[in-house]
Formats: sequence, C-alpha cells, structure tokens
Amino acid sequence: MDTLAIQTKEEQKALPVYFPKTLPENKDAAINQAIKEHETDTAEDWELKDLATWLYHWYELFNQDFFKDQPVPMPVLSFEKVRVNTLGSYTLGRNSLGLKENININHTYLNMPKWRLLSVLLHELCHAFEWKYFPKEQRTCSWYHKRDFRLTMAEFGLLCNEKGIHEGIIKDGKFYTYLKAHGISFAEIPDFDYQGKDGKSIIPIDPPPKKKGKSKLKKWTCECTNIRAAVEVDATCNKCGEKFELQT
Repeated sequence: MDTLAIQTKEEQKALPVYFPKTLPENKDAAINQAIKEHETDTAEDWELKDLATWLYHWYELFNQDFFKDQPVPMPVLSFEKVRVNTLGSYTLGRNSLGLKENININHTYLNMPKWRLLSVLLHELCHAFEWKYFPKEQRTCSWYHKRDFRLTMAEFGLLCNEKGIHEGIIKDGKFYTYLKAHGISFAEIPDFDYQGKDGKSIIPIDPPPKKKGKSKLKKWTCECTNIRAAVEVDATCNKCGEKFELQT
C-alpha cells in the first residue's frame, strides 16, 4: 500500500531549495506581454501574425517617441470583425476574456493603407493614455470624444471631431513627419492642404468607404408586393392572391 512519507527536519534541510518565480507587480502587464509573444512568435500559422508583429512594433515606437515619460500600458491587439462604421476601439476596463488594455482593429478594414492603420492605432493608444493620466471627468467614456482627447490627438498631428472621426493631418505635425521618416507612404491622401485657424497646414482626409454588411434577408415577391425574409416563405398574398416567389 502506498503511503505518504513524512520527512524529518534533517531530511528537509538536505533537499535543494526552489524559489518560486518572482511575480510582477502588475500581473495584467505580464499577461498582455505573454499574449503579445504568442501573437508575434508562437502562433506561427496565424495569418495575422506579421500584421500583429508590425503593429506591436509601432506601439513601442509611439510609446517611446510620442508618449515618452507618460507611457501607455502594453495593449492586447485583436482583429475582430465588428460593425462597419468602426475602424478600431479601445475597451474600457476588461474585455470578455478579462483582459485589460484591449485594442481591436476592425478585421473588415485590415487592407487600409499603412498610415491609416497607424492613425487608428495611435487613436486607441490615446484612449489608453487619457484613461491612465486624465482626471475621470476629462476622459472619453462614450461616442463623444472630449476636448482633452482631441487636443492630445492634435498635439500628435491628427485632427478628429467629437465623434472621433479623423478629419485631417497636420502637414508638418509629428504624425506626418514621423511616419514619413520611417518610410510610410501617404500617396493615397489628397495633394492639397488648407490653412487651419492657427495657421498650420492641414491635409484633409476622408473616412474610408464603408463596406456594406451582408444581409441574410432574401427577396420574395408576388404580383403586387416585395418582402424580405431570412427564412423560407410559404405564403399567399391576401391582396393579389398570388404566392410569394423567391427572387435570385
């Protein structure tokens, strides 16, 4: 019969001592770092591995050269497909997996020009910045982007309105000059600019064209009426007496 051996104090002293790994002060940061390493290294068969690696690299550049002595926490990058009027989002608090600092780039728009992808990343990092450093009453907590957030974006060279929509790039601003210095092309933006209220040259930018969502509703018609339904229709119109037929 197996028994549980009880060691004497002398036997315990003779055993090698193992110290547990030191836990980081911020466990959330350690988890996010582990997820980053998974996305950029372990997940070798993931189709978005290269994109994730590139965006994490730019997070580090922005943190180093834009936020400087007020760095933003390491985000968890995700690429979920969400509603078509959203390019990116920053999750306040924890997401559905209990992770903090989640930045999602809408999978629908991953083919955007690099400069626009980076403008979305910087926008969401600015949300992380305001939630770490701004007083509670100055933070954005809904669709309305507060004044201090918009001023922070403008300091970095991007202009956005109250809805968070990017409307222009300051031509000699930090975002434009920094990206150009790193070889990022702005070939897709207009070749003209206008003078802002402060005399700065502004390059206007339009939001990317919205992609239509795929509806599951199918069109059925009779002699007088059109209807749409997500299920098979087996009905006759009370008005004309004809059966509804599926239109393909």
